[in-house]
Amino acid sequence: MSESDSTLEFVRSAGFPEANWLASGMEGDVYRLNLDLIGKVWSRELDTPDSSSALFEELGNIGLPFAVPEPVRSIELGNGRLMAIEGFLPGSELDALYVPEEGRLSKDVIDALTVVLTSLRATDLVYDKYRVMNESSPYLGDYENWTDALVGLVDRRLEQFGTQLEAVVDNFDLVSRGLRDFVLSRRHIEPKLVHGDIFGGNILMSSDSSVSAVIDWGFLTIPADPVFDAAIAAGVFDLYGPHSRETETQLTDAFCESLGYTHRDMAAYKGIYALITSNAYDPEGRDGHFDWCAKMLQRADVQSAALATLEA
Repeated sequence: MSESDSTLEFVRSAGFPEANWLASGMEGDVYRLNLDLIGKVWSRELDTPDSSSALFEELGNIGLPFAVPEPVRSIELGNGRLMAIEGFLPGSELDALYVPEEGRLSKDVIDALTVVLTSLRATDLVYDKYRVMNESSPYLGDYENWTDALVGLVDRRLEQFGTQLEAVVDNFDLVSRGLRDFVLSRRHIEPKLVHGDIFGGNILMSSDSSVSAVIDWGFLTIPADPVFDAAIAAGVFDLYGPHSRETETQLTDAFCESLGYTHRDMAAYKGIYALITSNAYDPEGRDGHFDWCAKMLQRADVQSAALATLEA
């Protein structure tokens, strides 16, 4: 029996007998509880109720042009996990418009991603109590600005997992220092709302091909440089498909042209994302995501962007 199958028994016994597994997200499994509700079961054990409802309350009040999940309540399951219950948001996933085996990005896909990124970079995020990446303390904490907070997250991840990356990435010490300094050099940038996991599965489309909702907030939802969100979106839209690199290049080019970003900044932020999330799924680094992150940090464009910061 898989973990999701085992958890489904607890979900059904918690008062949702018709529940079925729906999807897996960055921080857990999602279940369709009934016609009106979904439940997100966090992959980590929690001793206290999750603080995400306050984040979603702010997201719902800041005037985004698309819907976001509306929290209903949280309940503890019998297996020690917490399930956040949200209202069901209708729509078809943007992923349905992209076939990895073909590797062709339609105008509708690029336009939808651009609409989301444009909306986010026009939005401030005030809420400062949210915890990211399974951390025990609020992301912003006592940091005075967004750059110090992001570098603090990088430093904590390097302390935990840096030796694993160092073993497989050339010039790792220089590259990680360069990427760290790159973030600090962006202190003049006004922080905006960063979703942190923009890809086709988290964007819902309406029947008229417009963006109806953006889901799965929280894994890396922070106030930061909006270029960071665009870099993540380009990098993770197709992580493992046979045309993933071509897709990433096409999206990077499109975002640089339409949003005014530079390829160097996009490359540096892809490296930052790799440093932060290398062990997000497996602390031992034995999964495909760790391998993807290591290869990203090994890439010439990422290393060049990092080293250029040290030479500036």
